[in-house]
Amino acid sequence: DDIEFWEIEEQLLINDLLINLTDTINNNIAEAKELLEYENTFSSKQLLYHTYIQESDLISASTVFNEIVHEYLDNDWITLQEVFVSLEEQDKTLYDMDSIQLNFIQELAYKCPPDRASFSAQAVLHYLFGEEVPECEIMTTRRTTNLIKDVVFVTPEDDAYMEDNFPDPFTYNTTINYYLPEDMQGKIVVYDMFGRIVGQYILETGEKSLEINSENLVPGVYTYSLVVNDKQIDVKKMIITQ
Repeated sequence: DDIEFWEIEEQLLINDLLINLTDTINNNIAEAKELLEYENTFSSKQLLYHTYIQESDLISASTVFNEIVHEYLDNDWITLQEVFVSLEEQDKTLYDMDSIQLNFIQELAYKCPPDRASFSAQAVLHYLFGEEVPECEIMTTRRTTNLIKDVVFVTPEDDAYMEDNFPDPFTYNTTINYYLPEDMQGKIVVYDMFGRIVGQYILETGEKSLEINSENLVPGVYTYSLVVNDKQIDVKKMIITQ
């Protein structure tokens, strides 16, 4: 359990480094890719695979995926990707899954502790049946030690806020509840993993909900920030799955 915990903390540190490398200030995508290649772990290869998919570099994506398949023969994430690819090749949708595929999705969604593949499976169940998978006991009782220093944001006196998006992960649509006081100007800005702005949404005042769809976005990890009177006061992450 301790080894697994510190491996997660290590991954969080790497994620922070990737965000710093690919933000709008540094914009060093090449070094971010080099870091992923240097890590040479299953997780880094997953992220590299989704990065190439996002860039529409299908040849490089295929190469990385073949490496993953060769090194990790029995893995839920690989099996899940194969299900998605199989449906796409047959011009089918998630509604056309057979009983074996659906049973696999259901078992994977309730895996505890969950992993990246589990979150994708949960998103599929929510999309098909509106089913919400409860958080497993291991995750609710795990220690909360965090090696990463939180980013300090300037919080205005108006107490504007936004909540976590739900569902997350999601495939097509997700909702963000927020509050923006009167006489304030606010927006929610969505960034891809390289720090590029992929969406901006002007907010109405009051307690409202913003719906974001993934129509023009590719599967992957995104960040979204709440900006009030030109000050960024909060930032969160969301995951889009296939």
